[in-house]
Amino acid sequence: MPINKQSPWFLVLLAITGVTVYLIVLLVQPRDITERLILGRNDFMQLYAGGRLAGTSDLYSTSAMYTIQREVVGVRSDTMAHHSRLPFYACLLHPLALLPYRAAYYTFQAFSLLCFFVFLVLFVPESRALAAFASLSIPLFASLQNGQDSTVVLMLAAVSVILVRQHRDFLAGMVLTLCTIKFNLFVLIPLMLIAQRRWRVLQGGLAGGAILLAVSFACGGVAWPRAYAQAIGDPIMHLNPDFMPNIHGLASMLGRAGPIVELALSLVVATAVFYLARKTPDYELAFGFAIVGSLLDSRHSGTHDCIVLLLPLAILLAKPFSKRVRELTEMAASPIPYFFLLAGAPLSAAMPCLLMAILAAALFAVRRAAESSAADSWRGLPSSAPF
Repeated sequence: MPINKQSPWFLVLLAITGVTVYLIVLLVQPRDITERLILGRNDFMQLYAGGRLAGTSDLYSTSAMYTIQREVVGVRSDTMAHHSRLPFYACLLHPLALLPYRAAYYTFQAFSLLCFFVFLVLFVPESRALAAFASLSIPLFASLQNGQDSTVVLMLAAVSVILVRQHRDFLAGMVLTLCTIKFNLFVLIPLMLIAQRRWRVLQGGLAGGAILLAVSFACGGVAWPRAYAQAIGDPIMHLNPDFMPNIHGLASMLGRAGPIVELALSLVVATAVFYLARKTPDYELAFGFAIVGSLLDSRHSGTHDCIVLLLPLAILLAKPFSKRVRELTEMAASPIPYFFLLAGAPLSAAMPCLLMAILAAALFAVRRAAESSAADSWRGLPSSAPF
C-alpha cells in the first residue's frame, strides 16, 4: 500500500527508526540505561516528590525532597534539592504521585511519548520531513533519559497554534498558560502577542493565568512565591551552564564580561523577536521566532528543552518563508549541533550561535521583503511575494 502524508504506518516506521537509534546510542552507556532510563533515577524524582508534597508547606523544602527521594528511589540527588515547578503543576502531579514510584515513572514516560506523537499527528500531514527530524531528535532521547516533561509543553504549544488556526484565540491563550510548566521556554511569547496585537489570545492567557495562580496559592499557601524564588535561585539548580543551549551558557564562557554580554544579547534577542512579530503578519511564523528567542533568553535550559525547536521547524516547513531560515532551523533540529553542545565549552557555543543565526536570517528576510514591497509600490506594481 502506498504511504501518503496521513498514513499512520509512516509514523510507525519513523518511530521504530528513532527508537532503534536511541537504543544504539544507549548501548555504549549501559549505566545510563539501568540507572536513569529503567530505574528512573533522573529528574522525575523531583517531579514525583513535588506531587507527594503538593498541598503541604514543604513543597520547596530540601529536607522533604531528600527524604522522599531516599524513601521511594533509595538514593538522593544533590542536584535535585528542590521541586523546580510552580505549585499548580505539583497539584496536577499529585494523582500520579499516589502510585508507587516505578509505576508513576513509566506512566509519566508513556504520557510524554503520547504528547510527542500528538504533536506529530498535528503537523506531520503538512510535511513528512518533520517526522524524519523528529525520529532522530537528540532532545527527545535526552528528555526520556532525563525523565523530563519537555514533550508536554511542546504538545501544549502546538495545540495552541492549532486553536489560533481555528480562530479560537481565547482558548488558545488559556492552553498557552499551561506552558508555564516550563515558563523559561516561553518568556518572549507575551512580547510577541503584544507586538501582533493578539488581544484575545492575551485575554485567554490572563484568564488561564489567574486560574493557575489561584490553584497555586490554594496548593502552595500564601508563602509559596518567596519559597519558590529561593528554590530556583539556589546555585545548585544551575550547575554546568556551559552545557546550556542559551545565551547564559554562551556568556558563562566569557568570565567577568559574561553578565554584561548576557544582558546585552538577551535584549537584542527580545528586540529582534518583537520586530519580527511586528513585521511578520503570519502569527505562526512570529510564534516560531518567539520560541527560538525564548530558548536563547532562558536562564536555565538543557538539551531536552531544545525539543521545542521542532515546532518552529514544523511551521517553517509549511510556509513560503526564507529558504536560509528554514535550512538553519533544520540544522538546529538535526543531531549535529547537539554533539557540540554535549562536548561542553567552547564547542557548546555553536548551539546558541546557531539559534541567533536563525533570528538574524529572519530579520534579513523580513527587511529584504519590506524593501522589495516598497520598490514595487513606488513603481506602481503589485507587491511581490512577501519572502
